[in-house]
Parts: sequence; C-alpha cells; structure tokens
Amino acid sequence: MTIDGLSSLDGGIDVNGSTFTVDASGNTTAVSLSVSGTTTLSGDLKYGVTAAITAAGSAQGDATSLTETINIVTTASAAQGVKLKAAATGLRCEIYNSTTNDIKVYPNTSDKIDSGTSNAAKDLPAKTSMVLVCKDAENWEVLRPIALYDSAGNLLN
Repeated sequence: MTIDGLSSLDGGIDVNGSTFTVDASGNTTAVSLSVSGTTTLSGDLKYGVTAAITAAGSAQGDATSLTETINIVTTASAAQGVKLKAAATGLRCEIYNSTTNDIKVYPNTSDKIDSGTSNAAKDLPAKTSMVLVCKDAENWEVLRPIALYDSAGNLLN
C-alpha cells in the first residue's frame, strides 16, 4: 500500500512489521506501507514496543542488542552496555537509562555514532536518555534539543 500526497488517518495505526488491508468480504492481505508527502495522524501513534532492557557485557561484542524503537534500560552495572541495530537510513532509536549507573551505547559492527570511530561507544549517564537517528547506512547521529559548546568549540553534550 502506498499513500502519496496529503493523507489523513483518523483513529490509530499500528505498523508492526506489516500492514493489512481488508476487503468487503473481510479477507485480509498483508502489504507494506509507504507514506510520502504531507501526512496527518490524528489520535495516538505507536511506533514499536517499549522494551525493558538489562544492559550486559563490557564491549560491543557482548552488549545487549536493542530490538525496539523505544528501549528502557532497567538493570545495569557500571560500564555495561547496549548495542544498536545495524544502521539504515532513517532508523530511530530512543534509549532511557533508568539505572543509577552510567552505561555504554555501542553502534552495530562497523557502524559509527556521531561520525566517530567505527565500533566506538558513547556514554549514557545514569538517569538520562539518548535519541539517535541514522543519517545513512553506517552513521547514527545523536539528536540534541540544544547543543552546548565550550569556548574552544568542543561539543559538551
């Protein structure tokens, strides 16, 4: 199913792997959903299951793999970590660290976060969150509501 132009969906839509169309007889057919143009969604938008995550490992190879769009880390020892999905343009991931320990957020193998070094982790302090979006097939970018720089021009957050 492709929706082009101005589209309005009243009520709710839940896209979880596939979308279904229903004909007049009640028969369903699985289809993919692509929306382009201006889109208005009235009501609630649910985009992925919220996953309660236990951070694990001390490196990219043994960190807990994230599978959902919204992830809440509920258990972690200091310096344990989570690993993002493989980068793909437009993917989004939210990570909430509800623990009292700082954790590591690793990109998937050969990917980067904030155009840094391949496979290098970013720190996610205790009781904070991080929202990331893929700009291409190997780079996750951290979204910042405000960027703070020191007097030398170094990004602080």
